[in-house]
Formats: sequence, C-alpha cells, structure tokens
Amino acid sequence: MQLHLAGLCRSAAASCLDCVGHPGGDDFILVMRSTDWNRRLTRIVDSFAASCHRFYSPEHIAAGGFRGVDRDGRERGFPLMTLSVGAAMVDPGRHSSMADVMRTVGSAKQLAKSRVGNALIVNDGEMDLTLQLPALTSVAGTG
Repeated sequence: MQLHLAGLCRSAAASCLDCVGHPGGDDFILVMRSTDWNRRLTRIVDSFAASCHRFYSPEHIAAGGFRGVDRDGRERGFPLMTLSVGAAMVDPGRHSSMADVMRTVGSAKQLAKSRVGNALIVNDGEMDLTLQLPALTSVAGTG
C-alpha cells in the first residue's frame, strides 16, 4: 500500500516545485511550492479513496474491515484503510523554526486522524480548515 500511495503522491507533485519524502512506515512528507497545492493534495486523497478498494475482497469491503493478526500476535479486527492528511501553510512570520512547523503539521495530522473516513486538514496558522472526503465504502463500486 505504501508503494501505491507513494505513486499517487509522486504523480500529484509538480516537477521542480514539489518534493515527496518517505520518513518510514505509512508516513509521507510533501513539501509543496506549487500554487495549486490544495488541489494536488485533494487529488491524492480522492485518488486513494477511489483506488484502494482493489486491495480488499468484496467481503472485506461489505464488512467494513477484516480479521487478522496484529504485530503482537493477537487476532483482532482491522478497519479498511483511509488516508489522513495534515497540512500546514508555512509563513516565516508565524513559524520561527522547523520545530514550530512540525507542531503545526502535527496538530493538523492528529485532527485528520480523528475524523472518520478520508480527511484533509489544512492548518493555515490561524484555524484548521477541514475537507471531509468520501469513505472507502461509498466509492467501492467505482474505479
């Protein structure tokens, strides 16, 4: 799934303006200087929602998840994957350090993760703007 998401991120990034990084696990970092960055981020989330149903069986989609063994060896239920994106508009007048930028992004990411389904949260430095996107089950028949 990480390779799939990496491809979506790379295809949405503007060449010579935007940068895609993968620090590990299921986290990605995008530094976007393109003027239409918000449309590009929305495209990533929309494409993920429309395409990730192919990683599941029809039974898993109908059930909203599946049973499996976690990293501790315990069997448990796993929900279908969703994408949570936290973004920050970086302003040198508001952000004095990289740690400050990461706190801003981190708060947007946590808010996105608290939403049900796919979510894109943009922290503009003053308030979080929320874009709630369709859940996987609502697009299972598309694509």
